[in-house]
Amino acid sequence: MTDQFFVDADGLDTGRNGYREKATELEALTQRIQALGSSGRVSEAAGHDKNGNAFAQTHMKAVAEIRDGVRLWAKAVDGTSDAIHDMAGSFREADQGAFDMARDLQKNFLQLQEDVSKPPASS
Repeated sequence: MTDQFFVDADGLDTGRNGYREKATELEALTQRIQALGSSGRVSEAAGHDKNGNAFAQTHMKAVAEIRDGVRLWAKAVDGTSDAIHDMAGSFREADQGAFDMARDLQKNFLQLQEDVSKPPASS
């Protein structure tokens, strides 16, 4: 086990931007799927006969499932970005807490050293 542990909280915050950008791209893809899979567009392309209508119904169900899946994927990626941000904040707080505790400990030891070094009070 190592005797040192370091987390670059600023690097985590910077790195989370890639997740946010990817979530935005996935949401744009969701909108594109919605546009390409609109019922009017699919029905027009498939034709209005029996087979065309059957194809359109099957296709529309698949489009909705794919769109919803990509939307959930975008939400998960966006949530990962938020989680990384929260984690970076937690590491900053832990680092600050350790710094404050070390500073207080040093102050207490210096005060103790000063108290011990004082000559005894005369009686």
